[in-house]
Amino acid sequence: MKHLFSLTLLLSFGTLATEAGDWCYQSQFTCDHQCNTPNKWNHANSDCAGRYQSPINVVTRKTLPDERLISFKFSNYQQIFRGTIKNNGHSVLVGVPHLSTISGGGLPTTYKAVQFHLHWGLNGGPGSEHTIDGEQYPMEMHIVHMKHHYTDITTALADPEGVAVLGFFYEKSNSANRNMTLLSILFGALKQQIQMFLCRLCHWLSSFLLSRT
Repeated sequence: MKHLFSLTLLLSFGTLATEAGDWCYQSQFTCDHQCNTPNKWNHANSDCAGRYQSPINVVTRKTLPDERLISFKFSNYQQIFRGTIKNNGHSVLVGVPHLSTISGGGLPTTYKAVQFHLHWGLNGGPGSEHTIDGEQYPMEMHIVHMKHHYTDITTALADPEGVAVLGFFYEKSNSANRNMTLLSILFGALKQQIQMFLCRLCHWLSSFLLSRT
């Protein structure tokens, strides 16, 4: 995958519908998994029935420049950190320490990074949450920030401007990404270890059940 837009979206919102009901993205809806797709997210959480909603479709011919907006200022975004990768059932989420901050760009104050997560499609197919001129990209990354003086995301969400999210679109590349080679090797090794563990577990269970008969 290659990075398509360095900075595409900045979203400030007060509520995230991540806990109530069975919601999903359009690409996750199947006959066996009939969940609430984006146009029905308000069925899972009534807060999704408001006027300022996500995801959105950016129609470029209707966009207007805002000369008041200044450049974003990034701080400590090159720092190496230890984080935890979590599968929350909808995406891969990586928690980050509150070292990286962003300001400018029309933001009212400085925001600190909390986590980032990914949205992707199957085998390089459509998977981004947002669209541009109706086009859905293979992958989208969100870096979630909260105002610098907050200590937890729940408190920040109670503030209509408490959370800011940077969105990045990606498109599929025909050449390999050398920066991802090590990660691919690690995930491949992890997959093999999991498969070996499952095989040993099945063998142990079979032996245990046979010994009980």
